[in-house]
This record gives sequence, structure tokens and C-alpha cells, in this order.
Amino acid sequence: MGVWNLVKPTIWGTVLITVLAGRAAVGAGLDDPTALPHVDEDGRQGYQGFLQSGMHRAYVVAPGGAWSWSSDQASADDALRTAREQCAEHTPLTCQPYAVDDAVVFDPAAWAAGLGPYASARDAAARPLGVMRGQRFPALKLTAPDGREMRLDQLRGKVVFLHFWAAWCPPCKLEFPDVMQLFNAVRNDPRIAFVLVQVREDIAVSKAWAGKNGFDMPFYDSGAKGFGDKTFTLADGSLLEDRRIAPKFPSTHILDGNGLVLYSQLGPGSRWLEYEPMLRHAAQHTSY
Repeated sequence: MGVWNLVKPTIWGTVLITVLAGRAAVGAGLDDPTALPHVDEDGRQGYQGFLQSGMHRAYVVAPGGAWSWSSDQASADDALRTAREQCAEHTPLTCQPYAVDDAVVFDPAAWAAGLGPYASARDAAARPLGVMRGQRFPALKLTAPDGREMRLDQLRGKVVFLHFWAAWCPPCKLEFPDVMQLFNAVRNDPRIAFVLVQVREDIAVSKAWAGKNGFDMPFYDSGAKGFGDKTFTLADGSLLEDRRIAPKFPSTHILDGNGLVLYSQLGPGSRWLEYEPMLRHAAQHTSY
């Protein structure tokens, strides 16, 4: 039986999946752990262990940073299957091969499709409301940047990058340059919408800080006026505690064109630009 190593226990929805992405793996050499996509320092150290292990071996990774490796197996297929099974215990997304034996086998096209599979419009309509992957995100009542009142579900047909943040939140402010990089990369794509929603402060305070620091993105008003405002208003007028949607600040949810949750990042992310291919792929394959 071979050895394997796993990402630390992670959470999807109620468990945090940390996104500390490395640079793109395309064209990387086998001995370069910094090329691993979405993997944190523990994952890179695990990759070093993989490199020092015996044949047959496989290292796999999933969007969001889950990873695993297996070695000393009877065949490369056995090593890959074992690594995938272990990785799958920590993420609902597909764990994809990064390296097998002595070759990098990373597939950029498969990686871009990593937030799939995508539900049909008919299937999506039957899904329950919620914030877990595959559920229909609640229809928040917001004020759009142009001042009109709107419901989040009016963005159906678009992939939505939904981000909850505040100017009083240090991790939010540290993350903002990465969020801005991703926004700039897709801002001219009509199939993708960015919705940045402030929590527990007046929108004027949020926008003033953003403007002072050169961040120009679509800021939607949650209606909060101060730190004591801890609820969101839904389209039907009911209230929802903000921590039900954003257990940590910041929190990000990526929604498909039918409003289903594809991915959640609870807490600050990093290198959001690496999600551009995934957003475009989801937008291209939305069935609305």
C-alpha cells in the first residue's frame, strides 16, 4: 500500500476552502511546485513528498485548493484512483490529475470546466433554496449602482460573482486588489456580472473607501446603515441573517446563469484572476 497526503480538512458552505492559488500550470516542469493551481503552502509541501515517492504515483488537485497524492501503487491508474478518492473526501468538485509518475498531465481545458457540471434550467428550478453548491441562492433585494431597486434573481442568464465585504474589514481590503484584477479581466463580458454587496455599514462609507483607493467595481447596496444591521432583505420582504449567507467576511459565491451556487469561498481568497477561465466556461455553458 502506498503513501498519500491530503489537504487539511476543508469546508464547503459550512467549511472553509482556502484559495491560495499558484501560477498557471501550463508548460510547467515536473519539479516546480509553484505551478500548482489553487494550492496553498501545505499542498506544495505535499507535492514535494510526491516527487520523492516511489512509482507508481499520482498527484491530484481540485478548484479551491483540495489536493491529494498516492504512491507505490501497482499501476498509474491505481495511484490516480486512490488519490482521487482521498481528495474527493474534502471537496464536492472534481479532483483532476496534475502529475502522474514522471509527467505533468494537467489539462487546462478540463480545469476551466472545473466548476461544472452545470444544471439545466428545468433541473435548476427544482433545486432547493440555499447557499450550498447546487442550491438556488436566495433572491436578495438590493439597490443597483444606478440607483434602481432590483432582485438578485433578475440577473438570471449571467454568471454572477457575488462578493460580500466591508470597508471596516481588514481581510476584505487586503483581498480587493485580487478581486479587481478578475473584474478587469471580464468586465466587458456581458455574460458575467459582478455584484459587490456591503455588510454592516452604509454604502456611502464603502464606496468612499473604494474610490479613495482606486477600486471601480459594481457596488450594490444591501440597505445596511451601520454595524448593527446584520440582516439582508429578500425579494418577498422577509429578513435573512447575514451570517447565513456570509459566515465570514469577506465571502464570495459564484452563481451560474440559473442562480445555482457553483463555488463558495468563505473568507478571503487570493489570485482570483486564475478563476477567469472558469467564469467564462460557466457563462458559455449556461442553459437558461
